[in-house]
Amino acid sequence: MHKKLIHIIIFIFLLLPGFGKAQDFKKTNEYSCGENVVYFTGDAFGNMFILYENGNFVRIDSMLTKSSLPGSKIIGEISVDTKNPFKIQLFNADEQSLTFYNQEFAPSNTISFLNLDIGEIILSCASSEDAFWVLEENGLNLIRYSSDLIKITESRGSELFNDGFNAPTGMQENGEFLLVWQKKGSAFVLDKFGNLRWEFPENADYYALDTPYLYFFKNQKLTAYSLLTHKEITIRLPLDEFNEMVICEKHFYFLKKGMIYHYKLQ
Repeated sequence: MHKKLIHIIIFIFLLLPGFGKAQDFKKTNEYSCGENVVYFTGDAFGNMFILYENGNFVRIDSMLTKSSLPGSKIIGEISVDTKNPFKIQLFNADEQSLTFYNQEFAPSNTISFLNLDIGEIILSCASSEDAFWVLEENGLNLIRYSSDLIKITESRGSELFNDGFNAPTGMQENGEFLLVWQKKGSAFVLDKFGNLRWEFPENADYYALDTPYLYFFKNQKLTAYSLLTHKEITIRLPLDEFNEMVICEKHFYFLKKGMIYHYKLQ
């Protein structure tokens, strides 16, 4: 092969997102969170959010400064979406509520789904243009609402998901796509109109979307699948034998033995 052609091929390969230095991790922080964590996540700015068994909900910023909500206890099954760091969303499935927090980590608004003409909600996540998604338990219908609670799109679960998809675990929008996944089950990638684009029956323990990559963790191995090239690579993680992992864009958070470790993928 001509030397110039070889150089061109190598150059194109290195330009593909996620290749080249894809497995170089830089450790950013570690935080002693204790053993009573029931939920944790992180954002793309290095902030960590932790819910404890006693109901304390705290934020640890990138300088390891702790902020909490004085006098506030959060009880119930929750998930936190940090897509917009200036409008963090906390969904409480037990209370059927969605609470928004501002950049000072103070609650700014709460929506009660009990006041809307919809069924019980099992998942919710942030969307672009100040909107948000919800997934109904009955029929797994997927709805996107505007910030003033106007229904933008609605898709029937029977037209999106297979029969074995009956206990979805997480939902996340990134770029132009929405990911809905089930632990030990499948993942579905949809567009912003609620149309199904791809199904991934990987039976993985964890899925995350960082467009154009879908990550899935299975058999102690993390794989990055490109939605553009349909190629996949194995990511060698900086830690093993961790309890939980959270991926937010290029930020990786690991919960292990009372510690949270934060790494950034270079």
